[in-house]
Amino acid sequence: MNDFKEELGKGVFGTVYKGIISNYEKGPQRLLVYEYMRVGSLEKLLFNAENCPNSHEKIQIASDVARGILYLHEECEAQIIHCDIKPQNIFLDENWCAKISDFGLPKLLKQDQTSFGILLLEIVYCWKSVDWSLSEHEAVLDAWAYTCFQVGEIYKLLLEDKVVDRRILDRMIKIGIWCTQDEPSIHPSMRIILQMLEGKYHSFT
Repeated sequence: MNDFKEELGKGVFGTVYKGIISNYEKGPQRLLVYEYMRVGSLEKLLFNAENCPNSHEKIQIASDVARGILYLHEECEAQIIHCDIKPQNIFLDENWCAKISDFGLPKLLKQDQTSFGILLLEIVYCWKSVDWSLSEHEAVLDAWAYTCFQVGEIYKLLLEDKVVDRRILDRMIKIGIWCTQDEPSIHPSMRIILQMLEGKYHSFT
């Protein structure tokens, strides 16, 4: 095992280093090991106008994350709610396959206690969920997106030069708004969300 001296970043629960494990006999040492994701965090893509993904890339990223959350919710022996799903904790490999990381805050909770919608709206609009440098009515992304939706201006927030397929973005925006409603009982399950992202489920009522 090399010295793991190359620091990649720091989080609340510790520092992340890059290294290669050549032998698995680590004795008393314990390591939490992730594969190296060459593209880096989703945050670096979304909040940089030059790197913001196009609509087809956005829905692929969203579907990858939804598939990962569905696994945690329904396919693990005990249901796990990550509790900290955000662009900083989503990483992409060289094929732009998105994977969830940072399980510092997972808990065993009921499924209706989490919302995928905020992340989805951040992916669509390439805006941070809260940005107090903006005007008061624009600062909270989900509230502004819902206001725009009500008046039929859901594309008002988009970076126009990155739009490829508005049908895809329309679907993502509607799912995001549905998932961010105040009443948790009306939120769709992750299975339904994934089906909607894949175009297999069409009801938004």
